[in-house]
Amino acid sequence: MLLTVLAAVVQAVPTIPAFRKLHRRQVANATADLVLPDGRIAADAVAEDFNVLASVFKSAVVKGDGLVFSDLIVFPEVASPSIFDVATNTKAFEITLSDASIFIPEGGEAQENIRRADLLPSIRSTLDDVATTGVRTMHFSVQSDADRPLNLTHDYQIMNLESADFTFHQIDVRTGGDAGENIVVNGNSQTAGGAPTLFTTPFTAGEFQNFALQMDFDANTVQVFHSTGDAPLESVTEAVANDLAGNGEYHFSLQKNPVGTAAQPTGIDEGIIFGGIFMEADTVTLS
Repeated sequence: MLLTVLAAVVQAVPTIPAFRKLHRRQVANATADLVLPDGRIAADAVAEDFNVLASVFKSAVVKGDGLVFSDLIVFPEVASPSIFDVATNTKAFEITLSDASIFIPEGGEAQENIRRADLLPSIRSTLDDVATTGVRTMHFSVQSDADRPLNLTHDYQIMNLESADFTFHQIDVRTGGDAGENIVVNGNSQTAGGAPTLFTTPFTAGEFQNFALQMDFDANTVQVFHSTGDAPLESVTEAVANDLAGNGEYHFSLQKNPVGTAAQPTGIDEGIIFGGIFMEADTVTLS
């Protein structure tokens, strides 16, 4: 009888899949029951799935006036999926911009000199500031699209954490403009002397750039992990001091800012590919 019970216990112990290599931090405090942001897209998803309340992203904002997200979202062919999509059999998607991508903030004026579309994780993952408390790691992969190239004379915002009062960014990921052909991870935009550069890497074509940003909201630090293509993440910075106060929401976006005071060009057909967007508590999934 005792042997039977022991055998049942052994069979009940779960195994950790070989593909999931973890950099563990405060594992005893892991909170798997939290509803954290998860923007991984099912393999059978269609663009119209981004229009409904059940979407993993907010369906109402941020997009050009009169548009719905199915006007903006396409599913590109990629040579290899994001390393964060392999285990879950999820797929990449692309945010596109056109001349119609002019956002009108509620109660505000049209942002005529900006073209933008932002995806914000669903409201379920923002309750009680769950995504901006404790130690949280945001994963995402990003790739350029040769068929919808960016005009890198412009500055593009591709990911950020925006404060709850909409006045600054605690984290800001950009390409183009001063960043040129690189992707730059910047720190708090209110930092004296300007947002510090935490990490920069070439935005090479035809493959994903993979990131994990581990944010300690108690210690006010950020640690950047990065890899290219199918390679597992590696730590590319230490835990760097960066003021993370202010809560707020995460944006995965294509925001094309103007060059000086010049008007935006016409005939815009640009895009950026995302994959494997998800957050976890206290750990960093490396592959």
